[in-house]
Amino acid sequence: MNWERRLIREILWVDSLAALSTGLMMLVLAPWLGGFYGLPATLVRAHAAVHLAYGTYSGSLAIRQVRSLGWIQLLIFANAAWAMTCFAVAATVARDISVWWTMSLVCEGAFVGGLAAIEWSVRERLTRRRPA
Repeated sequence: MNWERRLIREILWVDSLAALSTGLMMLVLAPWLGGFYGLPATLVRAHAAVHLAYGTYSGSLAIRQVRSLGWIQLLIFANAAWAMTCFAVAATVARDISVWWTMSLVCEGAFVGGLAAIEWSVRERLTRRRPA
């Protein structure tokens, strides 16, 4: 199987599993992460909830045989918006938050922005019957 076909087959699963695993990890470790990042655990839990909701949505697309372009585009725009949100928060409050949370936000933004770019490049093919 060539790399492009495999990418199309797996990208929505990567998107979903990354969000779900990050959300679960943040939820379980919220008290510790809050202390490490210098944030209230409630804020860490809210961030985790965003990941869990998002991972559920992208996972619902991953399991479908045929997907509408509109739903795929919503996923892509959500990825891009979240990436920009991560960068904006990191840039805006970098002086007031821990360097670890700043780095975490920048890495998260880069990862999610990369997913948006990849998904955009194959968006038409993501609507077709899932490749075998």
